[in-house]
Amino acid sequence: MVTFLVAFCIGMVLVGVALPWFNQYFDVDISFDYWENLSLILLLLGVGLFTGLLAGAYPAFFASGMNAIDALKGEWKRQFSGKFPRKGLIVLQFTASIVLIARTVVIWRQIQFMKNQDLHFNKENTAAISLNYENFKFQNKKQTKTALETMLHQLENETSIASIAIAESVPGKYSRNYNSFTDVDAPDQEPVSLRQLTVTNHFFSTLGIEFALGRDFSSSLASDSNAVIINEAAMKAFGLPPRCFPSLPSS
Repeated sequence: MVTFLVAFCIGMVLVGVALPWFNQYFDVDISFDYWENLSLILLLLGVGLFTGLLAGAYPAFFASGMNAIDALKGEWKRQFSGKFPRKGLIVLQFTASIVLIARTVVIWRQIQFMKNQDLHFNKENTAAISLNYENFKFQNKKQTKTALETMLHQLENETSIASIAIAESVPGKYSRNYNSFTDVDAPDQEPVSLRQLTVTNHFFSTLGIEFALGRDFSSSLASDSNAVIINEAAMKAFGLPPRCFPSLPSS
């Protein structure tokens, strides 16, 4: 019981000491106020005390039923040595330790992967601002387009802004579900499920996304309003040769 109380106090202190480092490492803002979470602390303390009492109940009951004379002679050891329960507990402890260590390693590697993986676009010094069109209460699409173009021109005149574009969402976060696409040159081919993102000109240059093949959208070409840009994974899904771009009407 004393060991639990000491460990509990050390754990509470470590939470306060490690939380700033945790927030900085994961770029989050988590706070833990001891007084505001007093009910949680008392709950954890109660669970620990109950577990300690429950763990000590079996040896106490076993010792209370022991004959004092037999205990002094050592005969109770021969009657019940506790070898099998003791070995079982040791195996259980080692198993739990191995599982916890393995999970810790997996989680650590996943965190390192997320922090160090090349996203293939430049997220530094880039701001994404969410616009809710319903709040503007435009009467039609023409008014919406005019308002967006006006906003873009005003922002482009700001010397602190290098580039600007509009998109439905940021890379990796899509507002639409998967849609099926087919290659018009291969009508017998199975449709490929892809996610799509509607963007304006300069989207790729703003995020610093490089092209393996092809070019960016161009405002001088009217046909680009219906054009699409696919990634290498989509090309492989369609089974395309390296320098073949299909027409991709949505099904």
